[in-house]
Amino acid sequence: MGHYPWLKIAGCAVIAGTDDLLALFTEAERQHLPRPEQEEEDTDWWFGYRSTPRALRDRLQAQGMTADQARYDLEQELASWSRSDPGPPDGWTGPVPSAEDVLEKITKSMALPYELQDALLDDGLLDTVFIRMSERTMLRLLVDRAPEAAVVDLDLSELTGGCCFPYDMDKARAADARADQLAAGRELSPLLVLTEGATDARLLTKAMRVTHPHLSGFVSFLDFDLPASGRPEGGASALAKTATTFIAAGVANRFIALADNDLPAHQALAKLKTKGVPGHCRILHYPPLPLLAAYPTLPPGASAPVLADVNGSAGTLELYLGRDVLTGPDDQLVPLPLNAAGGGGFASKDKKAMQDRFERKCDAALAAPPGTDPEGDWSAVSAIIDMILHAFDPPPA
Repeated sequence: MGHYPWLKIAGCAVIAGTDDLLALFTEAERQHLPRPEQEEEDTDWWFGYRSTPRALRDRLQAQGMTADQARYDLEQELASWSRSDPGPPDGWTGPVPSAEDVLEKITKSMALPYELQDALLDDGLLDTVFIRMSERTMLRLLVDRAPEAAVVDLDLSELTGGCCFPYDMDKARAADARADQLAAGRELSPLLVLTEGATDARLLTKAMRVTHPHLSGFVSFLDFDLPASGRPEGGASALAKTATTFIAAGVANRFIALADNDLPAHQALAKLKTKGVPGHCRILHYPPLPLLAAYPTLPPGASAPVLADVNGSAGTLELYLGRDVLTGPDDQLVPLPLNAAGGGGFASKDKKAMQDRFERKCDAALAAPPGTDPEGDWSAVSAIIDMILHAFDPPPA
């Protein structure tokens, strides 16, 4: 391979490393490890960045490189082989493969032991297909088909031998590459999420560190924790104003206005949704949940809780913090007070107690040893982050 960085999936070198690929890793993934004795390499140490298919898939998704986009890019590349200009890559004399042929070859190569992969790739199909495609497209096609347990390495070991130039293994190369990349344009900038206020932004940021820690720096919730004189107004109406301001100002980042799933939020954002927003903006509400389809409520005058569907009418953030957070001292879900219009919310004291419990839950999860499954119910906040990740996917056919 020569003295070059290589991106490897399941031990097979598949893409020459570039700064664009390096920027998809984080400094938490930088490793410097002794090589196993059976590996015959020029260096005794392995150095590089080591991640997972899920982490890289989610980061690419946050940047707009969706599975559909990667397949579209592949289909466009193959279609160009049938045209006189540019035609097939130099050296290809066989029939034009289909996208399914290429994807099947990728899937099979990922499932084979390393020593058999060279034989599978001997026909040169994948190398030929990939030669004119972007590294980000190639990586998305690969990680979508890699086993979830596979290791994805950006191997920089070849650069550490000292024969070419000194290579500082303590330098934050991924962070530097990411910083350089942020000026490149909208798709590579962090996906910006506007919320109804400081509490939502703070809690969702903490939640993402637990459920999707690999998205730090790729998805960013607007920080409202400014000095009092400069603190933006909160609430759904203020969110609508902020989103309108972002659109009018031509903010280049892709951004999402994310609101509660309740009546005030739907009403406040209705005009903006009706008017329409540019392609790099989305107006979203917290997703409907099975838990909220039959949640204990206290309608006006009720003496006992009544199960009701509060999706779309009273779905404030507190209802997304986990069943464990919503469970009271009596081991029952805390009833949600409703108003005459069918909307509602918890009393300020109860909201604060739930938020505090959730933050303690986050702090405990973040303090646990790496690889420890976080305790508690994270399904709802995870659903919010997943919805954010897929906000710019094309609508289903």
